[in-house]
Amino acid sequence: MQPHRKKRRKPHENLFFDTEFTGLRKDTTLISIGIVSDTGDRFYAELTDYDEGMCDEWIEKNVLDHLVLSGNAELEESLAADNKTTTVIGSKADVCCKLMEWLEMDANFDSDYAAVFVSDVSHYDMVLLIDLLAGNAMKLPEFITPACHDINQDIATMLDISEKAAFDISREQLLTNRGIDLPKGQKHNALYDAEVIKAIYEDFFLRGRVKHGGKGTMSEQEMIKKLGELTSEVEKLKANKKSLAERNMQAEKENDDLRKQIEQLESFNAELDATVKEQTEMLNGGKLYEDYQEVCIKNSKLNATVDVLVEKISMLKAVGCHG
Repeated sequence: MQPHRKKRRKPHENLFFDTEFTGLRKDTTLISIGIVSDTGDRFYAELTDYDEGMCDEWIEKNVLDHLVLSGNAELEESLAADNKTTTVIGSKADVCCKLMEWLEMDANFDSDYAAVFVSDVSHYDMVLLIDLLAGNAMKLPEFITPACHDINQDIATMLDISEKAAFDISREQLLTNRGIDLPKGQKHNALYDAEVIKAIYEDFFLRGRVKHGGKGTMSEQEMIKKLGELTSEVEKLKANKKSLAERNMQAEKENDDLRKQIEQLESFNAELDATVKEQTEMLNGGKLYEDYQEVCIKNSKLNATVDVLVEKISMLKAVGCHG
């Protein structure tokens, strides 16, 4: 479907775009691309000659399964009903040809026209776009700016956070927190993601105030400060969670050591009980007890003999005295 794009008398046009591809590798191949212009004209393409063998399970589930090529009737119907969207299903060469036609509608209208592409964490996206259009940046048409504006840097700057922290923020949650409705579509669809990029860019650069909780308005700076505070709090919670996890691991290790010591003590105690029991049995009915009994009997006999002798000696002394 090839709708007619409206002409604009402006020195440049922002083109918000996103791509889906076969993996985070240098030889990755393009699966789909979605582009949305300043005025809402859209271009969406799915390629038929990407390297499916590069796709892992996550890409198959979250990207491939939702393509028109995979039988997504809902997406196909919505694209067909949208007179502002140019849709192309074909080879890389076919998509390149149709995309250049779509882009040149404005370039032919104004010699000063320049297309500025805007994306989100755009390292792979821009390389794949350049490869699609020209093979390398030096061969791009004059009206296409070879640099890409990256909104991840905008988010970091506007919220006064690191680019790593900005990368971790959900784009949908960012829009929701700022009172902005999400576009229709499905996450990880290139056209939907391009619409999200456009919404964030326009909110940061074109809107000065946003609705906040039905209590009037909150200024841009107030909203930025609030989001920055919330992001900082999230980072602190993540750090605390990591610290607690490390402490829990240490406690588990100490518990394991204590359990081993208890097992050793219980084993020693069992051995000691067995020894005491054995010695007790020997005293009560064993050889030592028998020897002790025999000594006692002999001692009793010896004492009786001594008593008899003492009595006889006494008698002899008495006889001697009388004689």
